[in-house]
Amino acid sequence: IMAIFTGAGVAIVTPFHADGSVNYNKLEELINCKCDNGTDCIVICGTTGESATLSESEHVECIRKAVEFTKGRVPVVAGTGSNSTQTAIELSKEAVDAGADGLLVVTPYYNKATQKGLYEHYKAIAEAVNVPIIMYNVQSRTGVNLLPDTAVALGKEFVNIYLNLSNAAWNAGTPWKRNQVMIHLRQIMWDMDNKDSKRAGTFIYELPATPTL
Repeated sequence: IMAIFTGAGVAIVTPFHADGSVNYNKLEELINCKCDNGTDCIVICGTTGESATLSESEHVECIRKAVEFTKGRVPVVAGTGSNSTQTAIELSKEAVDAGADGLLVVTPYYNKATQKGLYEHYKAIAEAVNVPIIMYNVQSRTGVNLLPDTAVALGKEFVNIYLNLSNAAWNAGTPWKRNQVMIHLRQIMWDMDNKDSKRAGTFIYELPATPTL
């Protein structure tokens, strides 16, 4: 499992033809390029992959094709988040059936779920699949923040749940806001290490593409 979270994973764009259909030949080129140049993981159908603009059938087919094109060279993590818990579960199951090694599940957007609601959302997904789930916390895009206590509770109860601190949160703007992000991260790290947890250090940090000073 931990091999998925070692090194650098690449969020792959979804290439399109002029008519709006997915260009799977170009997708294969992109994945081969990344694998040939040393990436440690392919992330398909995340925010970078414009998953919100894909139909469900396109979404699942992109995951299938990513697994096919990767050919076992590196793990494939598939974005399967939704603001509908049932949709997220169905997408997650289809991704697993397609061969994805892990899932990237964004907090449910627009709904502004409570912390209990977020807990139940991820709990339901974690119980439905047996692969690692990366909780994708990016408040600036979703309108909801997964708080440290909720993240720790999920990480302690479910061995297949991990936390991703997105660079979208880090790049939120002012030094004060970035400081709040780091306080948030440090609290999660402390709690995971000190609350009778066997999950110490099970978080992921998404690095900015360029320095933000």
